[in-house]
Amino acid sequence: MQVHPPWREALDAFTRAFGVSPRIVDGPCQPRVGAAVAADLAAASDPLRSADLGGAPPHGPGIGCAARREPGAWWCEGDLWFVQLDWDTSAAFPGLPADPAVRSLLSLALRGSVQPRWQEILVQQALNGLRAAAQGDWERTRRTLADARDAVRIQIPTDALRMPGAFVWVEFHLGAEQSVGTLRPELRSLVEEVAETSPDFRLIGWAETPAVLGFVTADASAAVDGDETEVDSDGGPSPENDERMIGTIRVRSVVQQLLAALESDALLAAQASVGRVVDRLETWPDGLCTLVDACCQHVRFAPGRSVFAWGERPLLQLLAGIGNERVAAFLQAARRRGALTLDPDMAETLQGMLQANLNISEAARLLYLHRNTLMNRIERIRMQTGYDVRQFDDALLLWLAQLLARSDSDRLSGRPAP
Repeated sequence: MQVHPPWREALDAFTRAFGVSPRIVDGPCQPRVGAAVAADLAAASDPLRSADLGGAPPHGPGIGCAARREPGAWWCEGDLWFVQLDWDTSAAFPGLPADPAVRSLLSLALRGSVQPRWQEILVQQALNGLRAAAQGDWERTRRTLADARDAVRIQIPTDALRMPGAFVWVEFHLGAEQSVGTLRPELRSLVEEVAETSPDFRLIGWAETPAVLGFVTADASAAVDGDETEVDSDGGPSPENDERMIGTIRVRSVVQQLLAALESDALLAAQASVGRVVDRLETWPDGLCTLVDACCQHVRFAPGRSVFAWGERPLLQLLAGIGNERVAAFLQAARRRGALTLDPDMAETLQGMLQANLNISEAARLLYLHRNTLMNRIERIRMQTGYDVRQFDDALLLWLAQLLARSDSDRLSGRPAP
């Protein structure tokens, strides 16, 4: 079934009523020169035309492309009138009557067709939170997201997001030879086709990263393939699993299936961060705030994971809140014994010892190493760093130093935020 854009019905009615044939214009804005700029300057001094634009400055997609018009805004280039249909599409009208009342009819219809733009507001709020978090300003991040509902007066339709559920940020990995700008239309269509096959995933909107903000329903009544939630003999959740944890498990399962489908069907590699499961629509700011938390923890402390959910590693929640100055002071003190950098073999050894609860025999089994080989690696770590990973305090301190040193290096190197 073909899905028409929300402005199609209003545009068709307008063209039938006034006998005009518009040309649809897609894609990024183009430079404007000569008469086009003169038309904008003339419009700026024309009160009638300024009112026709809804009080917005009558700048076009030229003049440096400094801003985007709202749907329903009109501007003139030479003999052509243009109207903004949505945030990415406009239409050119040759031979349109000069009466501004004619244009205002389509403006009103277009503005009604795209309201409310709750999807775009949610994506923008998520991006605002990620930018603030990238600067280490967590207080501003939380205030921004917690107050977002009142600030933007957003009205999400009650049937738009099936509760309970969690917000998901899916980031795509493009090759160095691939340009976001040239691949974006193709990428969108592929991702949207795959997303439509998942009944529990709602694609909310796109960011330029490229990434998508989505929402996954965690309805306990909906069975999820591969869900191995423990239950008591009476059929209810086990004491070890509350409803929110069960919801997180279900959300993770849906997201993992989505990533697998994107890789197999669309040949796109992606990672996903998952926020806290929220059970009421009015608590969406909390869902976005925890999503930002999860995104930052994912990039800083668990970059190799395909899916990272908020709250699954509470210690990382604590570490993410430590300021840069405190991290630098800790690393400076930790380096007094020796260098903290570990090669892949030694890093694997440290991780194996922690997984084995510092048991040498169990660590050797997990790492598929002879016990003597493992002992040689442990001695190499001690000689280089000054820490003996057979001792709990030393192993914990070295593990924390590895995490924070990598995070500190990421910040200092100016790597982009998620």
